[in-house]
Amino acid sequence: MATVTAKRLTLALVSDSLGVIYTPSGATKGVVHLIEIHNINTTAENVLLYDNNGSTNFLMKNLSIDPDDTVFITYPGEGSVYENGDSLKAITDTASKVNIKVNGSEITA
Repeated sequence: MATVTAKRLTLALVSDSLGVIYTPSGATKGVVHLIEIHNINTTAENVLLYDNNGSTNFLMKNLSIDPDDTVFITYPGEGSVYENGDSLKAITDTASKVNIKVNGSEITA
């Protein structure tokens, strides 16, 4: 029987080069329900979010976030599912000026 654990999936600073923000480990599936992004810079930051299926990056969000502003992205219902090998990636203009928190669940067999 599968076990579902609600949790913070990640809390990180976004880099100015495309990097992995979240990927489930092993046989675990990740389900994202909320992404919270906060710009701590004194200027606006452009943030791009990608879903990756293990080989290809797919642009999912292109955001411009004002200084000291927060953006919430919600995935209602079943959420956004990440299988083994999938990942959520992000990039911003200035390294370490954008915080990202991803909340959801992990499902283990």
